[in-house]
Amino acid sequence: MVALAAALGGCAEAAAPCVAELDLRGTWSYVAEAISPVRQRLSGAVRIDDGPSCAIAGLADVVTTDLSTGVPGAPVRGTVAGRVASAETVDFDLVLLLSTRRHLGTVTRDSMFGSWFATSDGVGGAQGTFVLRRSAP
Repeated sequence: MVALAAALGGCAEAAAPCVAELDLRGTWSYVAEAISPVRQRLSGAVRIDDGPSCAIAGLADVVTTDLSTGVPGAPVRGTVAGRVASAETVDFDLVLLLSTRRHLGTVTRDSMFGSWFATSDGVGGAQGTFVLRRSAP
């Protein structure tokens, strides 16, 4: 994952040249699992409004479920912002309450999948995997 992060660069690199435009607009179902330090599942929807472009921007509505108890938390709305890093890769942040999760993934038709890791103190070194599937244009 560190190698992938180094290869893609940071979301903060807004001045990076646009090498590929993807049309990611639409509603995507979102599922992410935290594998460390606590097993959790985030599920919900992500709405991407920009496109076709090199930018990724939108909103996320998710619920976090503690996998040890199966108890879901309250719904949370957050923001999604990042960039298309290449014709097949994305690099974006999902900001929920006080936590920021950086997502590095691969785009295949109407799916995105990859790894995420916490970049803020709100989730204390958490990391895991994610999948987005386009559910509506």
